[in-house]
Amino acid sequence: MSKMNKLIKESQDNKKTLGYTYGTVKSYDSTNCTAIVSLLEYNGAEKSFLNKSGEILSMGDSVWIYFRGGGINAGYIAIRNGKPIPLGSQNSSVGRFVEYVDSSGNHHISEKFNYYGDSYWYTIDPDGTEQITIYLENIAHGDYNHIEGQANHCYEYTYDSNSYIDFSEMKTRMLMNYARENSSLNSLTGFNNNSVGGFSNHVSGMWNMSEYSVAVDCSGAKNTVFNSRDTYINGINNLLEGVADSIVVGTENIVKGDKTKDQMAKYNAVFGYHNDVLNYDGCLVAGSWNHATADNQTVIGINAKSTYKSSENASILFNIGNGHNIEDGSLTQNSAMQVDFSGNVYAGGAYKTIGADYAEYFEWLDGNTKNQDRIGLFVTLDEDKIKLANKGDYILGVISANPSIVGNSAELDWHDKYKTDVYGRLIYDESYNPIVSENYNDTLEYVPRGARKEYSKVGLLGQLVVQDDGTCKVNGYCTASVNGVATKSDSGYRVIKRIDKKHIKIILK
Repeated sequence: MSKMNKLIKESQDNKKTLGYTYGTVKSYDSTNCTAIVSLLEYNGAEKSFLNKSGEILSMGDSVWIYFRGGGINAGYIAIRNGKPIPLGSQNSSVGRFVEYVDSSGNHHISEKFNYYGDSYWYTIDPDGTEQITIYLENIAHGDYNHIEGQANHCYEYTYDSNSYIDFSEMKTRMLMNYARENSSLNSLTGFNNNSVGGFSNHVSGMWNMSEYSVAVDCSGAKNTVFNSRDTYINGINNLLEGVADSIVVGTENIVKGDKTKDQMAKYNAVFGYHNDVLNYDGCLVAGSWNHATADNQTVIGINAKSTYKSSENASILFNIGNGHNIEDGSLTQNSAMQVDFSGNVYAGGAYKTIGADYAEYFEWLDGNTKNQDRIGLFVTLDEDKIKLANKGDYILGVISANPSIVGNSAELDWHDKYKTDVYGRLIYDESYNPIVSENYNDTLEYVPRGARKEYSKVGLLGQLVVQDDGTCKVNGYCTASVNGVATKSDSGYRVIKRIDKKHIKIILK
């Protein structure tokens, strides 16, 4: 027998056969995949070996060491004895594929990482109302899901008529029927997130729920998303139901579609705290405690007044809230400013500007063909057009450089683009859209009056700077002399300041 052992050893030393020995794991370095092993056939000598068993090692595990020529020093851990614990199990960061057989007997495969145990944890739900059980294992039902972290669950769809609302746009969406049957192509990370009957969703953070949704990106904590698609959610405790192509960021915001009409709430952006968009499209809501009240509406600030129509019976387009706390801590609704769909502006305070006069646009009788600078000159009227005033003329006003308010401007559209009545009020159709005038030519480039030489702003009221001939005195009066230039007079317009040798400031009223 000794001769046989000698021959085997010589063969091993000559690299002709594989040698082996056994030992007990004393410690394991998962980072470097090495273990310190106490070798029983070598009087308990401890050596470090690479772990090539494909299993997780723990202290006390019995292992086999394989080696060829070069002896034990060239060996490696080849076999772990006992029940298999493959890499990718327990708390390993290496993922593994899992198979799931659904209620119809169909086979599905997904990949999950991190926690694979079957333990559970008792805790209080996020609302603090009752004790719940959280199963810590990551669960992947459906096809091609990616699950990592702990207690994340991706379940197949189970029809519940009370929770699933078949919005019309979801009915016609490609692949939606498949999405409702399985929870597939989802990615879940973090802790205790759930995806049910969804398709191509990404859910991260903790305590988030996505149900019957497509292409939703949900992060943060305690967010709930139902029957939605192509939407981004980040924050805490937001609720979305029947939402499409939207962004929601913040805390305790609510966005919902119209269940009664099978219509989704689309193209909305919500930022802040406790805002809501209920059954509207194209809204931007930011701040706190604000509510959308019409399609394509912008609401910002805090607790804006929920105005549905302006005094002109037009929808509110822009709403700035300045609601405030009262003694019991509740909020009162109020708005600092509103703009309706017709362009009317409503404000709760004063309009303040550096300008000091009120002006209106008038057209020059001569067309101002030479594009002269006529600022600070008195003007008079010839029918509805203006010209420079001379002594004895009726004085309309002064050409203004910096008015506080400018009327008759038509800055946004051609002055007569829309039909009006004899008083200048817009005429609307049955859908409350202004009616375009038959005289409007949409092929012509529109140039606002402020950019046209034939129009000037005429100051009609307030403080104005006037060109003078040097004769005017402070606390005295002035009027027009020649070509709109001011001169001293016994009556007319009060002079309040001499600016320089050729300019004074007057009061026009």
